[in-house]
Amino acid sequence: MPTPDQGDTLTFGYIPDCNDPGALDAGDRAWCNGKDPNAGVNGRKTRISAALDSMALLGPPCDRIASVVRDVLAAGHIRVFHIDTSDPTAYKKGGFARIGEGSGGYILLQDTWTDSFYDRKRSGTAYTYVNNVRTTYYVDLQYALAHEGDHLLRNFHIDDKTPSNPNGIGGLTVNSEHCGGF
Repeated sequence: MPTPDQGDTLTFGYIPDCNDPGALDAGDRAWCNGKDPNAGVNGRKTRISAALDSMALLGPPCDRIASVVRDVLAAGHIRVFHIDTSDPTAYKKGGFARIGEGSGGYILLQDTWTDSFYDRKRSGTAYTYVNNVRTTYYVDLQYALAHEGDHLLRNFHIDDKTPSNPNGIGGLTVNSEHCGGF
């Protein structure tokens, strides 16, 4: 069953089934090839926990987002993936979480967040368009967790590509900048 990055409708609580690789879309393949934050590079889970601690200190709604993401982490439903640049069909976004899944959902995170941009000293910048006005924002692991956690709590992108915002790229959610700590 494909992830909704292909515009599909799925049932609540869906976790990609890795037993049939031929039936998977790019997002599901990234999940199945991804690693639990406890595996692989040392410190991923510690970095995720530190980012969630910082987010929770910001108060509402960030504490709620951090709590939901902690539940997802505790359930083993966060995976870290590496973009396969040699595969033109590979999933190439920074992460993924299904809208409205809450603590029953899952989060897919690109390894750049956990391995390179994991705190304020190691952050980057990105840009998008909101209401057709270019906006630059900072990004790091806390930002990525706030963004994906916002999706779990039914919050959509505020900068998607639309007729009135033709240059939008889907990088911001309602709370991603504030709860990301920037």
